[in-house]
Amino acid sequence: MTKGFIFDMDGTLIDSMGIICELDLRILHELGLDGRDDLSTAMRYLPLGDSAAYVAEHSDVPYTADELLEIMTRNAIEGYKNVKVKEGVFDFLDDCRSAGIRMAIATATEPDIAAEVAGRLGLLAYMDTLVSCTDVGKTKEHPDVFLKAAENMWLSPEECAVFEDGLPGALSAKKAHFTVVGVYDASSADDESVMRELCDRYVTSFSCLGCDEI
Repeated sequence: MTKGFIFDMDGTLIDSMGIICELDLRILHELGLDGRDDLSTAMRYLPLGDSAAYVAEHSDVPYTADELLEIMTRNAIEGYKNVKVKEGVFDFLDDCRSAGIRMAIATATEPDIAAEVAGRLGLLAYMDTLVSCTDVGKTKEHPDVFLKAAENMWLSPEECAVFEDGLPGALSAKKAHFTVVGVYDASSADDESVMRELCDRYVTSFSCLGCDEI
């Protein structure tokens, strides 16, 4: 029986990926790093500290990793000012709360930023815990952030479902024996066919889903 839901934040609960990707591309342009797909991918999937370290190590920009982290953090905070919760999310969370399902956020976003955004948008009030990849020291290519979220809710992976728009997180959660619900996001549309095959359920919107269907 599914007792807990673990939600990715960016691209899953909130419509933020497009805005953040645009700002990331602007940073790369200002750094003279246009066309570096490896750097844009790192900035999309890695925590900010890891992204900054990756860019510093794999380019010749005149900034240290700490200086890049400061630039990227300002960029992220600016981008989050305009994000909104995705369609159907609050109705779904209300249903989950009424059903007694424990809930968590597991995100690659830095913990302080994630807590501020989730709190400001009204999401944090539904959650039993919020865990960042920074907290566990691993990216979502590893299941540690999901495992920690489950542990914080006193649940096993087999008792939890992970909601993800990104393929790396969906893959690692599946390998760790979580039920995985794929959530469509325009930023990861290229992976939709793979996600549909991988995930136990795939939805284009939370409006298409009831908490008792997982």
